[in-house]
Amino acid sequence: MKNCLIIGASGHAKVIIDIIESQNAAKIMGLLDLQHPIGARIKGYAIIGRQEQLPQLMTEYAIDEIVVAIGDNFIRQRVVESIRQNQPTLRFLTAIHPRATVAANVAIGEGSVIMAGVTVNSDAVIGAHCILNSNSVLEHDALLEDFASLAPQAAVGGATRIGVGAAVGMGASVIQCLTIGKHCVVAAGAAVIDSVEDLMLVGGVPAKIIRSRSLGEKYF
Repeated sequence: MKNCLIIGASGHAKVIIDIIESQNAAKIMGLLDLQHPIGARIKGYAIIGRQEQLPQLMTEYAIDEIVVAIGDNFIRQRVVESIRQNQPTLRFLTAIHPRATVAANVAIGEGSVIMAGVTVNSDAVIGAHCILNSNSVLEHDALLEDFASLAPQAAVGGATRIGVGAAVGMGASVIQCLTIGKHCVVAAGAAVIDSVEDLMLVGGVPAKIIRSRSLGEKYF
């Protein structure tokens, strides 16, 4: 069994721990986090260091893979890019809950997380380091680009493209054949019936542009 580390120790990390345990595909050696003291435990696993200690911890704990358990898409992207720059050969774990329904011909990038109850249908493509939260739906031929996320019960229609770093909020719906631009945020409960340009916040039924966003702006 492979040894893995988790970067992050939030509630999102707790869900990823559950998925890894359910998969029984890797042994969790510990977590790296800035907010918790070294030695604190999250679901029974210790905080063993900080991200800057990753090279030595990889050797000390014989790490094969890591997963970045950070829910904010922009921050997750920055952390992954930093790791790739400093540890270019490091592999990222892809975590798929056994109770997710994923069609056989779906492509899934490294480091992505698919939670319980998710449905991903035929010929959909999921990029690297994406998050599909509980009971979300990515329909046939849809594309979820790198670092994008679907919140719980979000639904994306067939052949729709969700851009890099975009976030579709809880219970939101995006109809088929649209494009949601890079780093957009679709507010919870929205119903999107038109394509959206990059860096926009949209919400409502039907969804309208609320305002533009700044790259890296918080959306939680």
